[in-house]
Amino acid sequence: MVHSVAGDRALFSSDLADLVPPGARLEGPENLSSLASVFLSLGGDGTLLEAARYAKGRPVAGVNLGFLGFLAFYHLAELEQLTRALLEGDYASEERSCLEVLKGDKSDVALNDITLLATMARMLTIEVWRDSDFILRYRGDGLIVSTPTGSTAYNLAAGGPILYPSLEAMVLTPICAHSLTVRPIVLPSDTVLEIKAESRGERMLLSADGRESFLLEHSDSFRIRMSSQKARFVRTSWAPDFFSVLRKKLEWG
Repeated sequence: MVHSVAGDRALFSSDLADLVPPGARLEGPENLSSLASVFLSLGGDGTLLEAARYAKGRPVAGVNLGFLGFLAFYHLAELEQLTRALLEGDYASEERSCLEVLKGDKSDVALNDITLLATMARMLTIEVWRDSDFILRYRGDGLIVSTPTGSTAYNLAAGGPILYPSLEAMVLTPICAHSLTVRPIVLPSDTVLEIKAESRGERMLLSADGRESFLLEHSDSFRIRMSSQKARFVRTSWAPDFFSVLRKKLEWG
């Protein structure tokens, strides 16, 4: 990955070293948020999620060089126009909620979702509590806890609902539950989930935005809540609205 900083603007790209401006210096990802006021992500939605992680609340604009480009909805043909708008500050920023997963003294943050999966193709037994209220117990392939931003990602593929991005909520979506009556549920943003999972002896995987966060033992627990950290996306005057993106990317009539 290449991280290029010119002045107080940062370029974040994946295997695109030829796009680094002449005279720019390369920086590691850890310090980027303190060196730039806005980020430009060149790649797909996965690259944009990584850029937002490094940006730590700074606005991020995504130019789609990948497949779907649901979050990175700017086109490559708009790169020059978009870059000019970023340099001139001619944009607004749209705030997005993030999730935080906690396991002991460790934690991780996700913009899209926190996902629990088995490391082998076997069913898990999963219990979910909200504060002191028991929600459900089921057997299945796993569990997705999604933000509104991530509701159109893995959550949607698993049968979960689409949420408007600015909502303050989270979606709890079982993966292939061994019961047709176990359905996704939308919960308020003040929710703190306590999740307990058991497998048939093998360890389980807990991921944040597709990154491996923790390996869990065959009987383990963790918590999920809304994070105090926010992500911000760049909105230019010509950016498509949410429903336009839905119609195009999901091929609605």
